[in-house]
Amino acid sequence: MRESLFEAVPNVSEGRDAKVIQRLAAAGEGGGSVLLDAAGDPEHNRLVLSLAGDSAGISDAIQRLAESAVEAIDLRRHFGVHPRVGALDVVPLVPLGLTTPEAATALALEVATRIWEGLRIPVFLYGWASSAGTRLADVRAGRVRPDLGGPDLHPTAGAVCVGARPPLVAYNLLLPPTGFDTGREIARELRSNLGSRGVQALAFALRQGVQISTNVRDLEQALPAEVREEVTRLAAQRGLRIVSEEIVGLCPAAAAPAAAGGRILEGRLGEAGTRTVARALRAAGREDSRLAAERLERHEARLANLPTDQEEFLAAAELCLAAARMAAAVDLEHGLGPALLYSAARGLRQGLEAATISRHPARVQALNHSLDADTAERS
Repeated sequence: MRESLFEAVPNVSEGRDAKVIQRLAAAGEGGGSVLLDAAGDPEHNRLVLSLAGDSAGISDAIQRLAESAVEAIDLRRHFGVHPRVGALDVVPLVPLGLTTPEAATALALEVATRIWEGLRIPVFLYGWASSAGTRLADVRAGRVRPDLGGPDLHPTAGAVCVGARPPLVAYNLLLPPTGFDTGREIARELRSNLGSRGVQALAFALRQGVQISTNVRDLEQALPAEVREEVTRLAAQRGLRIVSEEIVGLCPAAAAPAAAGGRILEGRLGEAGTRTVARALRAAGREDSRLAAERLERHEARLANLPTDQEEFLAAAELCLAAARMAAAVDLEHGLGPALLYSAARGLRQGLEAATISRHPARVQALNHSLDADTAERS
């Protein structure tokens, strides 16, 4: 039975020092954890990492990251437009594929305990991990005390917010330079109109304009495309147009707007899984394994930069399943690589629209059959 698989999206309070960013990103890779993405922003002074791995790999990676953050960051000298409570500020854990919310919650509690016991940094629990239903907004507003440690925070590292949650999309839209009050009005109206559907919004004054920064938290209730439509409407009422948009971190295929091109979560999972299997094939030392590794390696960049295209989603899902089958040739069918590949294929399948499915019924049926077999093996 394949072990549970998770995405971790740690947010670190450093987005300017290239050497520190490199060291922090390197801490997330190793053992049962792979680094999918690292996105630093100097104005927010914040680094968002995306990791994927099994429970032990993610737990170890977050502990390494916490240690590196404590060594490199002193909040007494930190400044940036993004609110924060800690050097390693937020650690959300997201179940991937068939992994359950309960497993993500258990991992969050383990991660939180290790941070407190190993580094004496107080920890706030939020989301599924909080029995009191604490939200990040409650922590930032000072309405709650740490769940582990405290009430005083670490003098240089502050506290860490550790939680478990479903996937979300961090989606930013940039408006032209205008009064910051206008940006705050738009963010407030956006919260009023879409907040009940899980959309959070803040406005930030940046050098290049006013940023409407959103978290689309419930992807069954609202999608980034709807957020863009609403921001477009609210901006037009004030004589403004959206200048640019960006995804921070990675975006599930099933929720991807055009701005998510090259930042598809399942594409990065597929790239990491393909890379892992290709390395194992090369290590086998056989000519047939070497040739198979070369075939896989030719597709790594394509997966990592997957566009928001339905035909590409289907082809990438098929490629991931083919790579997972190749893993059996080197007795790797139950390792991290195949787990990443099956999770990627499952998410890409969920991203297929009805029109795509109707155009390719045989291919989708074969995809479903392989995913059903994986589900049966894990149950």
